Formats: sequence, structure tokens, C-alpha cells
Amino acid sequence: MSDVRAAWGFAGGAVAASALMMVLPRTSAASLKSTDALAVSVGFLAVAGALVTSARSNSEQAPSASVPPPPPAWNLEDMVERAVERRRKKYISQVDRHERVQEKESIKKHVDVDHYEGFSMEEARQQCEESAAEADARTPPEVLADLQRGNTRFWMGHPSREVENAFHRRALIVKQFPKVAVLGCSDSRVPVELVFDQGLGGMFVIRVAGNLLDMTTKASLEFAVHHLKVKVVVVMGHEFCGAVKAAIAPISDQMRQDTPSLAQLVGSIKSGLDGNRLSMVYDQRARDREAVVVNAKRQIDMIRRDKEIMKIVAREELIVVGAFYEISSGIVDFFEEVAAPTTETAVSTRDRANSRSHIAQAVPSDEEPETY
Repeated sequence: MSDVRAAWGFAGGAVAASALMMVLPRTSAASLKSTDALAVSVGFLAVAGALVTSARSNSEQAPSASVPPPPPAWNLEDMVERAVERRRKKYISQVDRHERVQEKESIKKHVDVDHYEGFSMEEARQQCEESAAEADARTPPEVLADLQRGNTRFWMGHPSREVENAFHRRALIVKQFPKVAVLGCSDSRVPVELVFDQGLGGMFVIRVAGNLLDMTTKASLEFAVHHLKVKVVVVMGHEFCGAVKAAIAPISDQMRQDTPSLAQLVGSIKSGLDGNRLSMVYDQRARDREAVVVNAKRQIDMIRRDKEIMKIVAREELIVVGAFYEISSGIVDFFEEVAAPTTETAVSTRDRANSRSHIAQAVPSDEEPETY
């Protein structure tokens, strides 16, 4: 760039000098012609040199148009991400869109959205009755499958449940008709309705530290089964459960200073775990998971002892299933399904396909739980 400026500066000076030579007085006509010719020639040469220098500088700075830029590098992570994105879009188009349309059509039956002027209590009551009838018509396997699809929407980052409108909330004044009851932990990181992508009135949730089945939680569960007629009962533990970790940890001075109620809760969890077998798992995170799963299975065993609930299971009107919520991924694994058998035998218990091996199952006991 400095060369171009210098060349054009020299050209300007040469042109100025040539013009000055042409206006100076001459001694003769021959001298006039030779001087003018020399001045014009010097000016033209200076301008030509400046043009050549500019062209050369531009050609050096401009990139070559004949060489295309290299294509972006592809790696395995990019390919997996693109494949997951394609499957996510396909899933949304097939499942999520269908459910949104069904929900909007259900509202349109009672409210003219084009000429909306509010709603009456009678319209809300009618909506409630029809929604309850639709929920009652679903089978327990269909309800469980809906939970699994809802969890898939949650961990894939595409929940379908929006904030319920005033009409839907008004309809819930009449009654509740959930078809799922969940015995879960009180941990703030486990919002059950969000994890399963369910809206208002969709789930009857019982939350207590360590998802324990004691007198109060069992009474709540019996209310859900016998009065609300839920079709699926889920006992769900979760990753990094503080109550379970306290139960499998060595007794410390801080634990001895806990309140009696807290000590009894941790002791109840501890009594259902086999510490010797859990000690065989050397990875801390895997050991914590096994303890959470075994604790959930113990609560299912206690539900299985309830003869009235098992009669409903035998009539294929109820499924009891365990679950493990992984906080880090948002995925829920189901296991230990208690359902009606395919043959005329006792009620069957089977692990679901997406469960993992569990080795620390303790033998159920009717003895009082120990405390520390």
C-alpha cells in the first residue's frame, strides 16, 4: 500500500512539473516544442508507472478465485448429532403434533375459539366429564406407554405440555381423574410432572424423602388406587438420593446428632439393604444406583403384600412398576413390573426391557426398622 502511495505521489509531482514547464516563457519556437513534448512524456510515464504499481498491489492482495475453500471437516460426533436431530424431528412430527391436535380439538368441542366470549361452569363441567371418560377408557399398558413417551419428550428437550388455560383449570374444579400414582422422593431436582411431561390433574404424586412406603404414604396410595382408580402405580427413586446415600454410609458423629424422626427414616431405608452385597460394587456411583433401585423394589414388595391391591392387579386393572430417574440425563428406567400374568397363575413380576442388572436385593422383612 505504501508503494502505491509513493508511485502516485511521484506521478503527481511529475505532472505538476510538466505543467510548470509548459507555462514558463520560451526563447524560441523550437525550444517550445521540444520542452512541451518532454513535459508531456514525463507526465504520461509517471501516470503509467503509478497505474502498473496499483494493479500489481491489487493482484497480490486479492485471493485466488480458482481455488475453492476447503470443506468443513466431519467427525463422528457431528454425524451422531445430526442423526439424533433427524430422529427428534421425526418423533415430534409423529407423536407430539398428534397430541397437540387432540388437545386443541377437545377444547374446541366446548369453546368457539373464533368467537370466544368466555365460558360457563356448565361448559367446564361437561369438559371435565368427557375428559374423565376418555381417561377411564385407557388401559394400564396404554397409560404406562404414555408415561414413557412423556419422559422421552422431556429428556429430548421437546415437552408438549404448555401452561393450561383458564378453561382447563376451571374444569378441574369439578373433580380430579389422574390415572397414574407416583411414590417419589421429595428431592427438588425430581419434579415428577415435568419428568413425565404431564399437565394439571394428570398425576397423583406422593413425595417423601427416600420414597418410603409408611403409614401415611400407603394411605395416600390406597386412596389413589381405590377411590381415584389409577391404572399405574410407579415407585420411583432417583440418582444422587441423599436419604439412600445416608443409609449406606458409615455412621458418623453428625448422623448421631440427627433428630429421632430423621434417624428412623434413614434406619428404615437401611434395614431393606444388604450392606455386604452392596460393598461388592466398588464404583461409588454404581453402588448408589444399586441401593436406590433395591430400595424402590422393597417398597414394591410391601405393595405386593396388600391383598386388595393385588386383586386389582390380577383383574388387569392396575400395573405396579419401579423406576429410576437419572438426573444427569433426564431418562427414567422402568423395572420390576407387577402385572396380571399371561397364564392362570399367581401375579407375575418381571423386569422391563430397559432395566439394568441389580444385585443387592435384600430379603423382605416384617421386623421393625433399625435406627442408628
